Amino acid sequence: MPGEGVTTADFPSGNSGNDAQSSDDTFVAQNEQKEGVDYEETFSPMVKMVPVRCLLYLVVLNYWFVFQLDVNNVFLYGDLVETVYIKPPEGYFPDGDNKTDKGVFIALLVYVDDIINTGNSLSEIEKFNVFLKTKFMIKDFGNLKYFLRIKVIDTSQGISLDQRKYVLDLLSEYGMLACKLFVSNEASGDDPLLYNITDYQKLMGKLIYLTNTRPDIYYVVHYLSQFMHSPLKSHLKTAFKVLRYLKGSLGLGIHITKCPGIVLKAYSDADWTKCVVTRKYVTCYCVFVNNTLISWKSKKHNTLSKSSTKAEYRALALVTKK
Repeated sequence: MPGEGVTTADFPSGNSGNDAQSSDDTFVAQNEQKEGVDYEETFSPMVKMVPVRCLLYLVVLNYWFVFQLDVNNVFLYGDLVETVYIKPPEGYFPDGDNKTDKGVFIALLVYVDDIINTGNSLSEIEKFNVFLKTKFMIKDFGNLKYFLRIKVIDTSQGISLDQRKYVLDLLSEYGMLACKLFVSNEASGDDPLLYNITDYQKLMGKLIYLTNTRPDIYYVVHYLSQFMHSPLKSHLKTAFKVLRYLKGSLGLGIHITKCPGIVLKAYSDADWTKCVVTRKYVTCYCVFVNNTLISWKSKKHNTLSKSSTKAEYRALALVTKK
């Protein structure tokens, strides 16, 4: 999935293939690194959640095994002194030039030192794990059960992803484990700026991470996150209302279920002049693979739209690009 959570690189042009002597090209992250600034920097690879959900759907669809690994002391490994080349993926070369290895497919998702690997051949996955252990100090956690504070549960219909423990820790941190689910609104004309915005930013960061498995709170979290640098007291109250809602809905998450075939469905909408301050429009979309929700987003755009029709078309363009 180009542009979605993976670091991509330009391949040498022409028919050079992987010949180390045929190209002097330097591989850098597209649109990420700048010449003279950070071309020499090495960044930790961090996969986004959309590719994770997509890969887990393939796991469910094909009954693949999925494992989790962890690299010990990943930041202590020295800089690479070898020249590293990228092997083009299947389909990059024209028909007839592409070479496959007995139809074996292995996929890795890397988030700094946490690794998910899966594929269609259990024996090849085990061989690859053994190879990794010869290069790094690896912890093998076996079947995937807990990844980036997200619990992965095997069900009779597929895989369930939830952050129940993360929510409980969040409620405990803010002293709301025993809070009421609903409180009456207190009418007040006084709405001052928060003196300590760091606590508000910290809370919003935690809520933003929670949206990885909770699309039901995405819109309100997106709205509140617009006031990171100048939050009002009312914004903090609304954030605590979100915590109350989370306490009453601990079991919600994403359920990846198996359906025959692969049908991609996308829905989008635009709210013209939604922002009462800037009159900028807000678009949102959600993408399904069959009946499984894999991607969602709500975004306030930087530009004004002259008509609601144009806003709707831009919403369609956004979800198509994703």
